[in-house]
Amino acid sequence: FHKHFHSATRIAPRTAKLPPIRHETPAIFENPEFESVFQVRTTDQVDIRYLLSTRMLERFVELNRSFPGLRARFADERLMLMLPSPRDRFEPSVLVSVRSRHSIEAFVRDVREILSVVDELQLNTRIWSKT
Repeated sequence: FHKHFHSATRIAPRTAKLPPIRHETPAIFENPEFESVFQVRTTDQVDIRYLLSTRMLERFVELNRSFPGLRARFADERLMLMLPSPRDRFEPSVLVSVRSRHSIEAFVRDVREILSVVDELQLNTRIWSKT
């Protein structure tokens, strides 16, 4: 992630059951749309407000439209995303050749979806230097 931080934070759908983790507390934001879609639990209330700017909250809401059920975790100065999909992206079908046009197009579509996440969250924008 392009910002320094020391906290651990989980972002999950509002309807998800998040088991409690020691030292985590709920974080509440002043974005009603984000609050209606997501719940956030963090070990540092100040850190998470530094990471989740107003624009980043909006980006998560927009990204959730493409990937309903989106989950995220900020930890160890990294952002990890779970992008739900009805397809198994890790196991190719044994019924279709991996060299088939359909398989290749599906792979390219998956790569484009992942790259769109980088663009949507502007993860390649380096405003803050990590030196």
